[in-house]
Amino acid sequence: MGELTAQERRTIVKPMRKVKNRRKHARLPGTGTVTYRCSVPRRGDRLITMSGQGRLQNMSGGGLRLLTEARLAPKQLLAITVPMPQQEISIPTLAYVQWTRPVRGTGHYAAGLSFLV
Repeated sequence: MGELTAQERRTIVKPMRKVKNRRKHARLPGTGTVTYRCSVPRRGDRLITMSGQGRLQNMSGGGLRLLTEARLAPKQLLAITVPMPQQEISIPTLAYVQWTRPVRGTGHYAAGLSFLV
């Protein structure tokens, strides 16, 4: 057997497509319970306040991933309290829901939140 032609090499070894990492901050695993509050529009000009909690899955300098029982709406503004287990405190801040999706087979939802302050 001789050397492979250029066409044969491209067929056997396809170059990997580079995927751009858009994250600006490193993700760290998280633990603890995040509480949240938000206002939800109802009929007419009425707003109701909704509150809940979720399990922190990971966190970075720019935001966090949260597992909840209730589906949060993308573009929703939340007042959240984030646990800091090493300091035994919780930090209140504002967050914006970037995305949300169901977690298959669990009845829960994952949500990506970005910090606003």
